[in-house]
Amino acid sequence: KMMEWMRKHDILTRLLSLMAAIMLWLYVVESRNEDVVQTYKNIGVQIQGLDVLRDNGMTIIEGADTKVNVTVVGKRDALLNVRQDKFLATVDVSNIPSPGDYNLQYTVSSNTEGARISDKNPRLITLKIDRMTNKSVPVRLKIIGQPPEGYSLAGDCLCNPTAVEIQGPEADLEKIEYAYVEVDVSELRQTSTQRVAYTLMTAEDQPADASRTTSEDPAVDVTTPIHKAGSAPLVLDLILPDGLPEGLVSYVIEPSSVEIRGDSDTLAAVNSIQLGSVNLMA
Repeated sequence: KMMEWMRKHDILTRLLSLMAAIMLWLYVVESRNEDVVQTYKNIGVQIQGLDVLRDNGMTIIEGADTKVNVTVVGKRDALLNVRQDKFLATVDVSNIPSPGDYNLQYTVSSNTEGARISDKNPRLITLKIDRMTNKSVPVRLKIIGQPPEGYSLAGDCLCNPTAVEIQGPEADLEKIEYAYVEVDVSELRQTSTQRVAYTLMTAEDQPADASRTTSEDPAVDVTTPIHKAGSAPLVLDLILPDGLPEGLVSYVIEPSSVEIRGDSDTLAAVNSIQLGSVNLMA
């Protein structure tokens, strides 16, 4: 009767299903508690001691943007919530004594329980250190275009200052030859002073890498003297003998006028140019 009851209620199948479920649960629990290995890539490195390095007159010119990979071992459950921002990679540059290339140890820490750091790549961080220095470079000016018709340049354009002071890594400053400035005069109708940004250039007349270079002022003042063109008639004063009608005397001046240049207000005040007087009484 027992066997019939078990067959009737499908007890054996239910027992087998229950055992299978228990075994599957045990497998899942065991797999979640076993150690797994996970690698986290492209973790940024925090530079410590930069203030000390700068106080010693140095700076990092290569390697500050290094990324590292970190390998972690831990329980599967512990690693489920681990992200890249859980890691802190740091390197200390406060003890660097002089410019040069340095392979430095760095540390990686994480506040994730149940996980430990087993490896990091690269093993060392390479930094290139250079000395900070100052340099004075001359300003070179290029005039673009011509003033509008009826106007002209009234001499050389003036730059103030004529040289600029720049600061940066010694290796960068060695490649900088001058500060280049362009001024377009094609629309200028009067003398003007413009604030113009300059570009640092190499000896080969190519833009220099100025990403690590600073200056007190990134621009110079350029004064461009512009004169307006005009003309004025030439005139004489005649001193006639007594009784001689003025209408009987004529004269010709060749040329009859001359071209003059100056600012607009000055030209407006010039009606003629007096050549002097001629005494016809002699």
